[in-house]
Amino acid sequence: MSASLIVIAGFSDDVALVRSRLPSVSGIVAVDENTPDSSEPANVRIAVYAFSRDTGYSSQLLSRFTSIHFRVKPQEEYVVGIGDVDLAKRLFESLKDTPIIAVEALAARLREVSGD
Repeated sequence: MSASLIVIAGFSDDVALVRSRLPSVSGIVAVDENTPDSSEPANVRIAVYAFSRDTGYSSQLLSRFTSIHFRVKPQEEYVVGIGDVDLAKRLFESLKDTPIIAVEALAARLREVSGD
């Protein structure tokens, strides 16, 4: 997975939680509310949007997720719910058709694409 990247986007605590439950594969990049726009990767194979209860209220993360979704155009995209978030009510409109995935299923998918 050398040229392609896996991006996990969301609040830094949410990203860290998702990252801690994934296998150790190369090419995973965290993009959180403090990441400068200029540091956002341009070549993304898989984008994972970590969505917690407060994410739906963040205009900063709406902008970040929208940028990844529409500008970067990853080959695959997934939403991971964090905690007791009601994704049916809180998910950004631009991500309504994005598949929701459990962290365990995401881990299996990452092992699949990394060849590990």
